[in-house]
Amino acid sequence: MSIKRTNALVRSKVTAQSPQIEATVVGGLDQPFLGGAIAEHTPYFTVCDHKDHGWVIDGGAVHGIPQPVGDETTLLALFPFDSSFEQLRQLSGAIAQAKVLQVLPQVSKIQISGIENLNPDTTFKAVVTSLPLPPKGVLITGEEAGVQLARTALLQAGPQSQPSLYIREVTTLEETEFQLVARDGKYFITRPADDRPLVAEIQGYTTATALQVIQRLEHIARWTNIVELSSPASSRIQPDAVQMVIEQNAQELQDVQLRLEYRQENNKWKSPSFRVKLKNTSHEPLYCSLLDLTDRYAVSADLLDGGGLWLQPGQEAWALGGNSISATVPEKLWREQGITEFKDILKLIVSTAEFDATLLQQSELDLPSRSVPAPRRGQGTLNRLMNRIPSRDIRAKPEEEELCDDWVSSQMTITTVRPQQTTLVPTPDASISLADDIHKVRSRGA
Repeated sequence: MSIKRTNALVRSKVTAQSPQIEATVVGGLDQPFLGGAIAEHTPYFTVCDHKDHGWVIDGGAVHGIPQPVGDETTLLALFPFDSSFEQLRQLSGAIAQAKVLQVLPQVSKIQISGIENLNPDTTFKAVVTSLPLPPKGVLITGEEAGVQLARTALLQAGPQSQPSLYIREVTTLEETEFQLVARDGKYFITRPADDRPLVAEIQGYTTATALQVIQRLEHIARWTNIVELSSPASSRIQPDAVQMVIEQNAQELQDVQLRLEYRQENNKWKSPSFRVKLKNTSHEPLYCSLLDLTDRYAVSADLLDGGGLWLQPGQEAWALGGNSISATVPEKLWREQGITEFKDILKLIVSTAEFDATLLQQSELDLPSRSVPAPRRGQGTLNRLMNRIPSRDIRAKPEEEELCDDWVSSQMTITTVRPQQTTLVPTPDASISLADDIHKVRSRGA
C-alpha cells in the first residue's frame, strides 16, 4: 500500500494523525522494501486442489485478498490453464465460477461452481470479477427511545423495506466504523475514537428522523467505500503507471500531505489555487478518472470531461482543461463555526478498460441528493464495481459481454488552511469549496 493512500485513509478517519515516511535519499521512497525492482503482477491467480485446504487460489491475506464478511466476498472466473492473457479478459470464455470462503496468509479457500466431477489433478487460471463491499459496522447507543427507532429504521432502510445494504449494527468497538448516539433528544453520528459529530445532529426521535439519520449513515458509508477502494491484488498495472502532479505557481508539489494556505493581499484573504496534471508513464493506453471527495462527504467526477479520459503512452492531460482550481474553506464554516481547515481527497483510478466514474457522484450530505440517470459506459469488471457502490447490485455471475480489466487506484489529501482573523475582509468567492469551484469552472467552459 502506498504511503499516499495510507495517509489519505488514516486522515479520512482520524483527523489528528498524519502518517508519513522519510528517507535520507528522496529516490529511496520509490524503491521496494529491502531494495530490488518492483515485480510485475500476473493478471490471474492459479487454482489447484491443496492437500490440506481443498480447492484454493495462490493468493491470500499477504497478497491483498479481503476476508469475506457475510455474503460479501471475492468472486472469480475460472479458465483453462493454457488460456492466454487476452483470453482471460473475455469473461464469456470462463468455464466456471468460484467464490472465496476463507482467506489464509498465503492462499484462499474457494468454492467452485459450474463444473461437475472436478478432477483434483486439474489446475485453472482465475481472475477477480467482483470485490466485496461489506456493510460498515455501526454501534447504536444512548437514550432507549431513540435507539429503538434507529434500529427499526436500520432494518427497513434497504430495497423493499429490507435491512440496509450499507451499514449493520454491531456490539463491539472492534467491529465499529461509526457510532450513532441518541442523546438529549438528538441523533449524533461520530467515530468510535471520539464524540465529535461528523455531520450536523438531527433533532427529535420520530420514525422520520430515525430514517433520516440512517440515510446519512449510508451516505457516509458510500463515501468511505470510495476512499477505501484499492487496487485488486492481481492487477499488473504499476502503481505509478499514471502520475498525478499537483502544480502551484509553476512549481510541482511532491509532498505526501499537501497544505495550501490563504495569503493576505490588499487587506484581504486570497484563497490558494493549483492545477492537476496526469501523465501516462506506461507503455499502453490507460483510462483515467479523477475524483474529488470532500470533507462534507460529496463526491465529484467533474475534474475530467465526461468523468474520465484515455491517455496514450507518454501523453499528459490537465484536469479542468488546465484551469486553476481554487482551494477554499467555506465562508459559513469559517465565520460561524471557526473552522480553519478543509480537506479534499483527490482519488485517481486507472484502468485498461473504460468505466463510468460518474456513477459514484453524490452531493453534500445535508443537501438533497442529485439523482440524474447516467448512460451505461464501459463493459469491464471495474465498471461493474462502480455500479455496485451506489446501488449494491450483487450478481454472482458477470454478464457475458463483460471484460476483465486491470486497474489501480491512488489518492492524495489536500488540506486548505484559512487563518482565523476576522478583521480581514474575505474575497468574494471565499464562500465556495473546491468542489464548487470545479463546478463553476466546468459551467464556464460549457
